[in-house]
This record gives sequence, C-alpha cells and structure tokens, in this order.
Amino acid sequence: MRSTLHRGDIGEDIPRLEDERLLRGEGRYVSDLRFSNMLDLAVLRSPYAHAKIESVDAAKALLIPGIVAASGGAVLHAKAPGLYSQAQPPLAADEALFVGQPVAFALGEDRYVAEDALEKISVRYRRLPVLADAEAAVDADPEAKLLDDWSVDVGEVDGAVASADVVIEERLVIGRATAQPLEGRATVAVPQGDGITVYAATQAPHSLKRELAEALSLPPERVRVIAPDVGGGFGVKDGCYPEDLLACHLALQTGRPVRFIEDRREHFVSTNHSRAQVLRLRIAAKSDGALLAVDADVIVDAGAYLPLIPYGQFTLMTMPGPYHLPAYRCRVRHVMTHKVPAGPYRGAGRPEGNFAMERLMDRLARTLGMDVVEVRRRNLIRTEEMPYDTGVPNRIAHVNVVYDSGDYPATLEKALEAGEVEAWRKEAARPREDGRRIGVGIALFVEDTGVAPFEVAVAQLDPDGRIRIATGSPSQGQGHQTTQTQIACTALRQEPGQIVFADTDTAFVPAGIGTFGSRGTVMGGSALLLACQKLGEKILGQASALLGERPETLEIQPGRVTGRSGEISLRDVAVRSGVAGDALRAETQFRAEAPTYANGAHVAVCAVDPETGGVEILRYVAVEDCGRILSPRLVDGQIQGGISYGVSGALLEELVYDAQGQLLTGSFMDYPIPTVHDVPAVAIHHLCSPSPRNPLGVKGVGEAGTIPALAAIASAVEDALAPFGAVVRQIPLTPERVQRLAKVPPA
Repeated sequence: MRSTLHRGDIGEDIPRLEDERLLRGEGRYVSDLRFSNMLDLAVLRSPYAHAKIESVDAAKALLIPGIVAASGGAVLHAKAPGLYSQAQPPLAADEALFVGQPVAFALGEDRYVAEDALEKISVRYRRLPVLADAEAAVDADPEAKLLDDWSVDVGEVDGAVASADVVIEERLVIGRATAQPLEGRATVAVPQGDGITVYAATQAPHSLKRELAEALSLPPERVRVIAPDVGGGFGVKDGCYPEDLLACHLALQTGRPVRFIEDRREHFVSTNHSRAQVLRLRIAAKSDGALLAVDADVIVDAGAYLPLIPYGQFTLMTMPGPYHLPAYRCRVRHVMTHKVPAGPYRGAGRPEGNFAMERLMDRLARTLGMDVVEVRRRNLIRTEEMPYDTGVPNRIAHVNVVYDSGDYPATLEKALEAGEVEAWRKEAARPREDGRRIGVGIALFVEDTGVAPFEVAVAQLDPDGRIRIATGSPSQGQGHQTTQTQIACTALRQEPGQIVFADTDTAFVPAGIGTFGSRGTVMGGSALLLACQKLGEKILGQASALLGERPETLEIQPGRVTGRSGEISLRDVAVRSGVAGDALRAETQFRAEAPTYANGAHVAVCAVDPETGGVEILRYVAVEDCGRILSPRLVDGQIQGGISYGVSGALLEELVYDAQGQLLTGSFMDYPIPTVHDVPAVAIHHLCSPSPRNPLGVKGVGEAGTIPALAAIASAVEDALAPFGAVVRQIPLTPERVQRLAKVPPA
C-alpha cells in the first residue's frame, strides 16, 4: 500500500469533476444529437379526463408537406411495460383516461411541421363520467378500482389501542406534485441493422432496454440504450413511457431515426405525478408518552395507470421511523382516478410516511402537555439495539425492515445543539413589532437506501493507458463522475486525470438497475470498487509477465506499475500485453441482501405572518448520518438540494385538478417552484455509522434532505401558530391555508 494519498481519493473534498464541462455548455444531451434523415414525433393528447374515442381521422395531416406519417388508434399492439400490469398503451385506442394521454401522432421532417399537423387530426370523443377524488371513491364504493392494495399488521394494534391512556385520530392530506427537471423527457431512436439504438434521458437504461425489447418483440441483444448527459431525473425518468415506445416503433417502421423531445406543457400533463396521499391515522400511547401503536389507512391517488412501483409502499415502510413501535398496522391503497399516472418523485412515498409519523409525535406531545423533543427522546431506538428489526416487511427486498446501524439519540442531541433550539424558543416568546410569530420545528427520519438487489460496474484499461469506468447507475446531475472517479482513484492508486467516466451504455455495461432510491453510490459505487480491484489484479498480472517479476512485488502507481526491477507505464501494459477480449477489462456485480438505512434530524425555524400567510425560514439545520462520506461537498450538495425540494413540497408545489379532471396548475405561472429567495442556507452536520452491508460502508443521501423537510417545516409553522390553536393537517402550506390556520380572512 502507498504511504501518501493522491488528489481524488475517497474522502477528499475535491471539486465536482463534471461541472466545468457542463458550465461551458459542453454537455451532450439527447436534444443535442443529430442524425441524418431524422424525423420528429409530435403527440396529440386527450383534452378530456375520461372519454370514449369514437374515431380518429389523420387524412388531412398526411397532406401537409414534410409529414411522413400520422395516425391514431392501436398502431402498435403492445403496452409500455412496467413492474405492474397497469401499463398504458402507446396511444389510447378506445378510451382516454386522463387529460394529456397520447391519442394520435404526427411524424414530420421537423418538429414544427409535426406539431402543425396535429391541428389537422380530427378526433371524435364521447365524454364519460370522471373520477377525480380517490378518497371519496373508496369511501363510496369498497369495490373501487384499486391498482395496488398492500397491508401489514405487526403486533397487537387493537389491544394496544384498548389499553392506551391516550388515543389520537388524525387525517392528513399531502398535495399532488411532480418533479421539474431542467431537461424534460427526451428520446432518439435510431434503427441499426436488425435492431435499434436508443438515446434516452433516463435513470434506468437497462430497465428501459428490457421493457422496449419486450414491447417491440425484439431479442434483448438487438436493443441498445445509451444515457448521455441527463438534466435531472428525480424519479420521473425511471421506466418506459408511451412516447419512448412509439418513437422506437416508428423508427423501425420508417427505417429512419425518430426524435421525441417533451415540452414543459407536455411535462405537466403526461409525465408521472406523485405524492397525492390522504392518511387516516390513529396513535395510541401511555400517559408518559411511550408509544403503543400506530394504525394507518393510506389512500394514494394513483391516476389512470400504475406504470412503475406503487410508491405508497415506501410510505408504509418509512412511517415507524426511529421509534420503538410495539404495534403497527398500515394499509396502503393505490386508487385509480382519471388523472396523470403517479410514480416516484424524490423520496418516493418516504416524505409522506415521515410527515405522518412526525405529525403524530407533535400531536401526542401537545395532547399530553409534553415537550415535542422529550416525546421523541423517550421513544428512540438505542444504538445497542442495532441491528434493529422493526418487524415490518420490506416488499422489495423480501426481508423485514432491519436498521443496520445508527445512533438516533446522538442525532437528536446534535440537532438540538446545532439548531440552538432553546435559544430560538426564547426568541419565539419575545413579542415582535412586525406581528410575525416564530416557531421551531423538528423532525427525525430513517430511510432505506440502496434499494434493488444488485448493480453492475465495468472498469477497463484503454490503449491510451487510462482507466475507463461505468456502472448501470447513470448520473442525472448527482456528481457520479466525481464519486466514481474517487472510488477508482483509491482502488487503483490513480489520479483523476487517469480516469475516463463513460456514459451508461447497455453495450458497455451488460446489465444494471439504475439510479433511484439513493442507490447510486451504495450499489453502483460498491460494484465499481469491486470491478476496480479486479482490474488491478489483471493489470498486475499482465505487468508481471512484461517485467519478469511476481505480481506481489509490483505496485500500481499513477499512470504506471512499479517493481524492484523497474517500471512500466499503464499505456505500455495495454499495448505490449497483446491480449484481446476481457484480459484488461473487469466486470462485477454487487448484490445486497437488504438496504442500508440512513437517518437524521432536521430543525426548522420559521417566521409566520398570520395576516398574509407568508412563511419565512429563518434557520435550517440538518444532521445527517449517511455512513462513510466519500465526497464531502457532493454529500452536502445532495442534502441542500433535497431540502430545497422539501421546502417546495411544504410551502409551494401542488397540482390542482377540478371535478372534471382538468389540471388547473399546468404551468410555472401557477405551479411555483422555489427560487434562491425561498431556499434557506442550511447548516449541515454529520454523524457516521458505517453500514456493514456494503464494502464502502456508505448509505444513500440523495433523498435524505427531502424526507424530513416537509414535517420539520409543518412543525415549525404549527408551533408559531400555537396561540391560534392551529394544527397543520395539509401541505403545501400556501398563504391561504396559513391564513385559515390563523383564522385570518384572506385579503
């Protein structure tokens, strides 16, 4: 082993390696790609939430110069496949089930011609009854269409409720929302020989490959998917959308490349929505605040289809949090409505589960006349109990939710100290001339990270002597190039300039899962570490033959291999070894039997104006335990970014529908997202309990900022408005809702 570290090692606080290229405009996104004879796909979408499609006439569209094809109906007898059976067809042939569902298409020599042609396509609709309220649907009809229904029952809930000193019932509402990445969905499908290459803004190239191959009835080896630079994902770019499938089908039919680039309006009415939950809850406890049971009924407005995972399952698994919970019962129902299909969005059900539990803890404390901190402190799982089996099944991993490591009491105490909670409480008690009231909120959380069972990585020595690396987990801005380069530098004793970070390409990385569920480093990074170690052994083996020394006397150094008799450059190893195939290529798969569990505590201090309903975040502190930290500034950036999403969900974002299923908030004019003025500076502090479940000892951090932020801000607003008897039961906390909490009529 070497005695000194080289810039780029694990744990060093190096700048993000990808930023200079991206900031100079040198990124390579799907919309930047150009191919000869490429066609543009435009999609005609249903204006009705529920309607019978009686006819589609595209004859006039076909007369427009530059239009190659235009049609509606069942142009392809397949559905965009997903993990569940409620995948939607490429085009609605018989019945449209939400505003924005693809009904017909035009394929033109350029996008403007194709979009103009949509106006010439005539569709006859017969409107049908609309279901827009998931909770009302299941209450009125127990046979209401459920796209998923899952329950768990741990311990004796009914007995605990019967014996409790206090039982509190609550109904919480979390608004519908969706991610807003800078880059919308984008696909270019290029026919090649008897197969197809697809360039996609995707979080999961291998999943997309499998789904396209299945839907197009192609052997998997004839479908190649490449994820170039991707401008944000946040959950909505996971899986296969109808437009992906339609573009590929048309490319195969015409023999020409076909491009689909989503605009922002299409994003609002066709890209997966999320959140949208009603949680009906009971909490039972003793008079000293000790928890006895939680009983939860979670209703998820799933929209018209369930193309990906039923993300409410994470609500169920997350709700118990860091607390001793002797009995827990939860049912999660994903209810079909005539709205945009729902899927994962940063946190994917976990913020909702955390919001529910932390709201219940605040309600319990105030009902008992106890401090909200003390109620939490009395119920925390202790370090000596780790690993801790909650008894709750993990539906994805097929094992129980078993927390692997963590010091939850230390996390709480660190948050109280760093957040200066007692000082802020004193400040809150002081009258303010501006009439605003200050509140202090706290939220603790535990989240599963590194979901899905495996990931694959490849490391190879190129002829130029550099190391090429890639995993099945592509980057959408998380900084994978930096973290994965650091892993490679540490494992192979190189410096960043020796590492080539490659796009995730299913032709280079033969298998994989993707980037979601805070798994990029936990799973992809662990796979890469193993691949680099394996490649190192191969390099030493080849260098051994060239230098005439045993491998154990050699050492890999930056750009070279050194030994007792001399040294050889990595370039010469690659060129002079004269080998083909995989001799200087390492491919590994890392498997994990269970997720890792990160934890943390957030403190929010908010100033609330009862007259205007305005909320200003005065201070925000995050204490995070994500295990071993590989790249400090990237970890802090992920936390800061996640908190911005939490602020947005707590105060701003909500997709509102009317009773006819029409989206009323379909642009940034009425769907606000946070600006620099809304997102506070965050003081971030770290604890470290390495995970024993992967060789890096890491836990995920990509969603950690979002998960507790909704609850922490809600707690702070409720605390500020406590003299008004306010109880926060619905988010986002728009000014109108805050005014109602303070019982101040809107201006």
